[in-house]
Amino acid sequence: MLGRPQPSIDRVQSADDWHCAPCALAVVDSSFSIVRANKVFHQLSELTEKNVEGCRLSQIFSKPSQIYFESILLPLLHIKGSCQEIALTILTEQEPAPVLVNIAARPNTTTRLYDIIIFPATERRSYEEQLSILKRDAERRASWLAQLETLSGLGAWTYEIKTKRMLWSDRIYELYGIAKDAEVSLEVALRPLAPELRRAIMAFIDRPDGTREPMVQEADFGAPPDQVRRFKIVAQHRLNHLGEPVIQGFLQDVTEAHHRQIELWRAAHIDQMTGLANRAYFQSELARQTETNANDVTIAYLDLDLFKDVNDQYGHSAGDDCLVEIGKRLRAQCSETQAFVARLGGDEFAILFFDKKADEIEDLVGSIIESIRQPICLSNGNEVILGVSVGLARYDSDDLTASSEVLRRADLAMYAAKTAGRNAFAWFDLRLDVDRKNTKQLDRDLKLALEQDEFFLVFQPQYNLHDGSLVGFEALLRWHHPTKGLVPPLEFIPIAEANGLIRPIGRWVMARACEFAKRMHGNTKVAVNVSALQFRDPDFVPFVLEGVKSLDLAHGALEIELTESVLLELNPTFQAMIERLRAHGITIAIDDFGTGYSSLGYLSKFPFDVIKIDRSFISDLKSKNSLRILRSIIGMGSSINKKIVVEGIETLEQVEFLKSFQSLIAQGYFFGKPVKLDQAVDIARQSDLMRFGLHPVLTGQWA
Repeated sequence: MLGRPQPSIDRVQSADDWHCAPCALAVVDSSFSIVRANKVFHQLSELTEKNVEGCRLSQIFSKPSQIYFESILLPLLHIKGSCQEIALTILTEQEPAPVLVNIAARPNTTTRLYDIIIFPATERRSYEEQLSILKRDAERRASWLAQLETLSGLGAWTYEIKTKRMLWSDRIYELYGIAKDAEVSLEVALRPLAPELRRAIMAFIDRPDGTREPMVQEADFGAPPDQVRRFKIVAQHRLNHLGEPVIQGFLQDVTEAHHRQIELWRAAHIDQMTGLANRAYFQSELARQTETNANDVTIAYLDLDLFKDVNDQYGHSAGDDCLVEIGKRLRAQCSETQAFVARLGGDEFAILFFDKKADEIEDLVGSIIESIRQPICLSNGNEVILGVSVGLARYDSDDLTASSEVLRRADLAMYAAKTAGRNAFAWFDLRLDVDRKNTKQLDRDLKLALEQDEFFLVFQPQYNLHDGSLVGFEALLRWHHPTKGLVPPLEFIPIAEANGLIRPIGRWVMARACEFAKRMHGNTKVAVNVSALQFRDPDFVPFVLEGVKSLDLAHGALEIELTESVLLELNPTFQAMIERLRAHGITIAIDDFGTGYSSLGYLSKFPFDVIKIDRSFISDLKSKNSLRILRSIIGMGSSINKKIVVEGIETLEQVEFLKSFQSLIAQGYFFGKPVKLDQAVDIARQSDLMRFGLHPVLTGQWA
């Protein structure tokens, strides 16, 4: 304050000096609630000692000062930590009293505190001094706003509803490509936007009582006229410092982020060679459509005939030429109908037809077969002719058929068409489903398996790829059927999920895995797969925690692997369940990560510890698309400090490739097949020897 010595908090440290200081002093916490105040502060604010503690500092000011304090000063204080001689007004019983406020954050404190010094503005201050202070205050505000815009990349704007005046910060002028001295209006602001968004913004402005909910839109932005960029627009009804209604918001250029998001989406959803949807995208769309369209969804499963002969005779580049051309022909054939076309992999394609009768689909498929039979010109100048076998299956809502089952049925029908002579199609028929009776029998046998102790666990080791140390095991369920022998999990797990037995079986697995973890004495972790169906059980978390408590498992001894379907269903209840498990030392892994793009957008929100990358991304090191996604996932995981497990490692080539990354955890047949409990215990006992160079990861001897 000009002409007045600045009192220092350091000079009034004793309780008497502090309370008897000639100016108003207070200490507030990080939320700007008053912790304590001296006598002058009580007198100035007309609050008693009892009432002042816990009171928010802004409540002692007039309404305009409150608005300025909360909307302008607080954000700037969080950045700069202090402000000097801010002119505000305090409420009193007589009339508002002008004051000058100084605020400074205390250094070197574990809890953030602010010292407040308030001087009454004296009548002796000249008019010129007041103008000088106002000018400095305006300059400070402009400087702070410029700093905020530089830090955030945002441009701030205000639209005064009463005067219809549009106010822009310098950054907004830059984004619009308009000179800073140009006249601007609401019409100018809306001009680069699409008509639909303009109408939405006008409707937002014209709401009679305003709204507390902000408007948030991301849209194409055509300014300057020769550019199309992607902008994020945020608007909020507010009151300005005079208490008048305004709309304030910000504008942000998110073009680069939008393009990166599109590239990531395409990498995860689109087949690089043909430009069609990939298998993961197809399965996602199939699941969505079967949930909404009931019997109006039909799958056509296509497998090219004689494709292997082309590869053998002319090489893989010729095969690639064929796949690209087939993709174009399928897209052209389905361009005028409701259909979803995908390449599932290799020479297999699939089409979803919507709202089509059987005869309409047969006509379309007949045209597709005829189109594919036409000669294909290869880049090497040769010409080849291929054929195609097509299997058709319709979604059956009465049978509660899962989307994966519909695809399997179409696959069975395709093989029937191929057997019948190729270049043909066949509908799925129950007679084709030779495994159907076996599935029903398995369903009955599965209900007795738990009682008759037919289940057992095997454990597959996981190693640190950097130093070869044993990290832990993944517990895997096996079923030894009394007459059929070992039944693959892919056969009985879907049945258990369908009939509800997955819950008691899952509890049995969890209990046995925890017992194994106890035998490890906390030296290695044990990972257990948990399906979305199990996780939805409200008793799941209490059961797990009771098991951990009763066995006194060490923190980090148990890891729960959740599929991406749980991540997609993430809600406050699931979030709380996961946080509760983590609070008790149980780590959370996302299993088979990368098979669904939606999980990428949730990484920053999902409370997890480990990313487990699906084996499909390491199985083919020649696939540029797979390697790009693999590198992206590893880079993304490393950037947010998550452990990364790569499963399905089977070759030396895969190991050598992964060693170029830092701190990966490896799992796969190259390091060890799943073994029974006693063998797993032996592996754990020998893990110390591995650390001293007896494991191939350390010695470099992979042969």
